[in-house]
Amino acid sequence: MRFGKSCGFFCAVFWVVVLSAGCSSSSDGGSTNNDSSGYQTYTAPGSDLVLRIPDTLEVLQEDIEDIHHLADMAPHCYTTNGGSIDIVLAQACIYYDQYYLYPQYFPSGLNNITNVKAYVEYFQINDRFTYYFSPEDFMDIMLWYHGDTTSIGFSIEYNGQTVTAQNPPIINGIDPFTRAWIDGFQIGDKLMEIDGKSIVGMNRDAVDLLFPTNEGETVEITVDRNGVEIAIDTAAEDNICLLIDQDIAYLNARTFTQKTGEEIRLGYDELKQKAGGQIDKLILDLRHNVGGAISGSLVLVDYLINNDNGTSPMFSISGPGFDDETYYLGEYTEFNIGDFEKTNFVLLIDENSASASEIVAAVLKHYGTATLIGETTFGKGIGESIVELIDGSGVAIPSLNGLPPSGESYHNIGILPDYPLNAYPSSFDDDPVLAAAIEYLNTGDITIAASDQTARKSDKSFAAKSIDPLKEKLHKTHRNGHY
Repeated sequence: MRFGKSCGFFCAVFWVVVLSAGCSSSSDGGSTNNDSSGYQTYTAPGSDLVLRIPDTLEVLQEDIEDIHHLADMAPHCYTTNGGSIDIVLAQACIYYDQYYLYPQYFPSGLNNITNVKAYVEYFQINDRFTYYFSPEDFMDIMLWYHGDTTSIGFSIEYNGQTVTAQNPPIINGIDPFTRAWIDGFQIGDKLMEIDGKSIVGMNRDAVDLLFPTNEGETVEITVDRNGVEIAIDTAAEDNICLLIDQDIAYLNARTFTQKTGEEIRLGYDELKQKAGGQIDKLILDLRHNVGGAISGSLVLVDYLINNDNGTSPMFSISGPGFDDETYYLGEYTEFNIGDFEKTNFVLLIDENSASASEIVAAVLKHYGTATLIGETTFGKGIGESIVELIDGSGVAIPSLNGLPPSGESYHNIGILPDYPLNAYPSSFDDDPVLAAAIEYLNTGDITIAASDQTARKSDKSFAAKSIDPLKEKLHKTHRNGHY
């Protein structure tokens, strides 16, 4: 399936796969009509389907023919009132028709649906894991997915387009477990300087350009906190690696991109050098890690578990239009970052650990490699495929089911910790769950009382979670004040 800009690629949250619809690229003898209404129409001999192509949309004729051919064969990609269908909507309809996990949610036709956004909103009545992205948001998502952009972890509020001494930007939100959170930024901090340069007199767009967006890119931000200026060294960083007490490596992954596994390994190697070549204890923090690329999570798992001859499964996938596939330990790397097991390796999880981070939790728990401390995870055992449409927008389509090595789905259930704790930290220095992990590694026990926590065992209890946490992550961009 070519379709111009999309090139037939699903840029997936769980997976990246190349799709082939087997359609012909030759001319089908169809006709294109132009009028003065701002769009042209296209149909083919013997077909009742009429595509509507906006004059502002650049699309190849052969792609128009392909979309028409495939939409004409899809049972629900039509109208019964003789109306034309927007070509971008038709393309999205084709992808849903071929790869959507829940065909029972399809509309009977497109009579009352005029565009892709409205089409996705129809599915959202029953499915919280499907959504639409504008062309601008889709561009940001692709940068994030490939590991080419990240953030510090706070949001700021501007008062007007130009910064003044009286009305500087103010931090109004801090994401937990990020660099902003670890480095000690606080809500209410007023931004004064970035890398020693005053931002007074600058417009908002100019200030935005001063914030780093590349993984590991550092910056010094000076804030006014209750009349006191404080300079804080921080970085745009999704993968945070620190030494605790000189013998504990703290590895913190905020999401999973294609680069996460390798970046965590490199960060660990740097910590090992700082520790004189020896690290005996490990904490991997996946709290509030809402998931992402399966490749990043599986590479990380492969680094963390002693590999065998490639016969021990890590994860299996299946879905409409895809061949069933199983990934095995040793498939990504034969290298291990250390000799870790339950007594010297702790994995921190919470109710917002979802999707790809649950893959890590499930595999580590199955093979007894780590002790899990925290809350039952979100419970998302399906994967969306994010596909670009010909106008640059995108849709997320739930398309694959995933199973851990046990073969038991955790979808709508979650993964239970070995030590349930739901104490929420007020700061990095006041984090009861992290303190419990350190205590366990040092003593083999935890004195903090366990939470009274039960697994989510039904859709009813899980339904309180109304949205996919990954959606919030993907929509946090500089355009909505997140840095």
